[in-house]
Amino acid sequence: MSTGNTQANINVTPMIDVLLVLLIIFMVITPLQSVGLDTRVPQPSKDNPASGPSNDVVIQVKADQSVWINQRPVPDGQLAARLHEVAAMRPNGVVFLQGAKGLEFLSVARVIDEARGAGLRQVALMTEF
Repeated sequence: MSTGNTQANINVTPMIDVLLVLLIIFMVITPLQSVGLDTRVPQPSKDNPASGPSNDVVIQVKADQSVWINQRPVPDGQLAARLHEVAAMRPNGVVFLQGAKGLEFLSVARVIDEARGAGLRQVALMTEF
């Protein structure tokens, strides 16, 4: 006859296996590093602004993804050529870029890439228009 002193043991090996599998899954799907664009905070000007006309170059990306440079539309496929012209006129390589509200950043990033390829080294992002 049995004495009735049986003890139940919990087998934790399957739970540890499940825990390790979940840990590996979360490590694989979690991105390691976020990649973005280099940015700088605008600094106030120490000089008084000139009262003459502004020679700033403003590139706008509209909601329909059309690109405008200084209020003039740029035909499709001619953005790189126009940006090379702008880079030739601006030795310091600074332009301002505005994106329409609700526009995907991919459209803005494409224009930034084109500007950097044309030799414009400083692209300042402006707020929505």
